[in-house]
Amino acid sequence: MFRSLSLSSKLISGVMAIFIVIICIVSILNYKKTSQDTIEVFEGIQHLALNASYNTINITMHIEAQQHLEMLADALSQMDKNDIIAQRNILRDVASLIKYPSVYVTYDSDGKTLTEDYQPNNHKPMKEQWDNVDDLRNRPWYQAAKNANQLVITPTYESSVGANKGKLLSTAAMPIIKDGRFIGVVGLDIFVHEFQQRFQNFKRQELPSMRIFITDNTGRIFSHEDPAIVADPNPTSVEIALLEALKTSKEGKITYTRSSSNEESLAFYKQFPFGWTIVAAASKNDYTKAINEALLITSTLALILMLVGALVLFFIIKRMLRPMSQIQQGLLDFFRYLNYETKQAPAPIAIQSKDEFGAMATAINENIEKTHESLDQDSALVQDSLVAIQAAKDGSAVKRITHTGSNPYLNQLRDSVNELLELLCVAIGKDLHELNRVFDSYVKLDFSTSVANASGRVDMVTNTLGDEIRKMLHTSANFAKDLESKSKDLEEAVRTLTESSNTQASS
Repeated sequence: MFRSLSLSSKLISGVMAIFIVIICIVSILNYKKTSQDTIEVFEGIQHLALNASYNTINITMHIEAQQHLEMLADALSQMDKNDIIAQRNILRDVASLIKYPSVYVTYDSDGKTLTEDYQPNNHKPMKEQWDNVDDLRNRPWYQAAKNANQLVITPTYESSVGANKGKLLSTAAMPIIKDGRFIGVVGLDIFVHEFQQRFQNFKRQELPSMRIFITDNTGRIFSHEDPAIVADPNPTSVEIALLEALKTSKEGKITYTRSSSNEESLAFYKQFPFGWTIVAAASKNDYTKAINEALLITSTLALILMLVGALVLFFIIKRMLRPMSQIQQGLLDFFRYLNYETKQAPAPIAIQSKDEFGAMATAINENIEKTHESLDQDSALVQDSLVAIQAAKDGSAVKRITHTGSNPYLNQLRDSVNELLELLCVAIGKDLHELNRVFDSYVKLDFSTSVANASGRVDMVTNTLGDEIRKMLHTSANFAKDLESKSKDLEEAVRTLTESSNTQASS
């Protein structure tokens, strides 16, 4: 089927096939590159969300808390322990200014404690007594700060006393040092339930499944937008995977399968200096969906490009090959002229372009003109030959072919015919009618004529033969006359003898 197509159709089909292959290859390469770029971009989004979330939590739980506790520890170390009002004032100022749920101090010598809770527009008078609470020196936060002799952040817990009873908190605590001696611990509570509100600012529509959550020092998730995960006492798959990863690196990337949806997920994590770990996790389905959307867009674009490119190429190639049909028609007319199917020379091919088609048309037109002239020359030679041959048929061998043709073989034939005519003139004679006239006369035994203007050998031999015949006839005529005369003399002699005999007999 392909062989039966025209050249333009074959060329268009070939170019289109190459164009489609190139578009497909480019689309495949672009899809791979887009997939890699999408993965890198989405991982970058997760990483940026992780870092932003890490910074906001680290500022609250570590940097600010440390600064505030250092200021409190330094101020309390310089105060008189028995000046309860002054101590409560500074504790209330920090709680009111920063809006910490509770700020408190516990002294190591006797376990006495002062606590100030944050209350909006709190203008109540200060208590002049120590808090009536259990001894807090055995609490984990107190022991951790005392033993570490530095800032500590406790795992989250549910408050069991005070105005924040029942709320999820974490305690930041720092030892108070006076004259180089440990005298107590100052601490402040921080709500952790509001962390998720901060993380909402880092949500991106490209990753709708992305969740940012925090695990405490024990690896348990305590801040997550899904309360059910926080409340679940059983370790989740991400908690297990995270604990394993933290054994080798405090920052990195993990993959796991979500227990609830059985989806494979990718998570970036980073551990705080105080032991917590923040995680930004997203389902790989988001990656796959984005890659598939990119594939759909790429495929659609490739299809549109192929269709538009096919149409553009079709019209461009069709326009470029338009002279081909003119050249084809011109050649067909030329061949019909060469094959004597028509006597009319074809019209020149009208192509004005300066490209290869124009050069072909110019060359064909030049050859058409040259062939037309050559055929005219050959035709004149043939006509001249026919005249000479007709003259020879009419009995005259003096006519020669004088025209010269463009075909060397016709010229060779002309020379051969002229040689043949010359041979006729030399071997026979120039005027065959004259020779035939003499022959006809000889046939009738009339040898009185001869070939006029004899030039050929046959003419000369004929005339010589006629001369000899005439001589023979003349001799024979003379001999007959002599014989007749002798016969008469003999007859006279016989008659005389007879008469003599008769005379003698009678005498």
